[in-house]
Amino acid sequence: MGSYEIIPRGKRFSGLFNRVHPEIWGFIAIGILLACVLLSSIGYVGTQGEPYSFLNHYISELGQVGVSHLAPLFNTGLILGGFIAAVFMLGLGLYLNTTLARVAMGFGIFSGIACSFIGFLPMNNPHHHVPAALSFFFGGMIAVVIFSIAIFRQKEAKIPRLLCIAGVVVAGIFAAFLVVAIAFHSGSLTDILGLAGGRPHIWWRTILEWSVFFAVIVWVLLISIFMFIKNKKHGKEGSQLQT
Repeated sequence: MGSYEIIPRGKRFSGLFNRVHPEIWGFIAIGILLACVLLSSIGYVGTQGEPYSFLNHYISELGQVGVSHLAPLFNTGLILGGFIAAVFMLGLGLYLNTTLARVAMGFGIFSGIACSFIGFLPMNNPHHHVPAALSFFFGGMIAVVIFSIAIFRQKEAKIPRLLCIAGVVVAGIFAAFLVVAIAFHSGSLTDILGLAGGRPHIWWRTILEWSVFFAVIVWVLLISIFMFIKNKKHGKEGSQLQT
């Protein structure tokens, strides 16, 4: 018997993902995004001379050219991390190999590309930045919801169905942020960030945005870990059968 294949031969991109499994792309995307975000917050000085705070600053402020000293690092990290996250979403859809998973895969790829565009279009120009950011949030939310349904409806449990609970939580955080960001802004596109009214010491908008970021990181991490364990197990079984 041949070696275990995560994606059946004959499917497009099967060669890529059988050499570098989807979960590896997930780990790489997480590492890049965490590194660029956390490192960029070090030494940040805002327009009012304030240090960066996770309690009242948006994530995108780390990429504001002319304000954030490490904006190039942040924006480059988003570009690379978003693209690699899109590759992960592609691999996850092919791995689950159902109609629902392929639909979710499309939204996931869209969200990953939108993440990259956030890096290309920093918040210096909110008319371009905000649509890219909203595309990421809407695409990501829909991808998580449909992937969770696809995981729940698996015939073969490639990914534990309990992860559907994590998906529901992540989708809820996405929805909460979008409701707050859209429903309570003053009406103008530029003020959807809410910065015109000043910056409170503890700001629920930015806290929710950070909650989305870390929730997505944890969701991708959990799926990647379980895929890694599953594939290691199958790989060992295949080796034993060959001997």
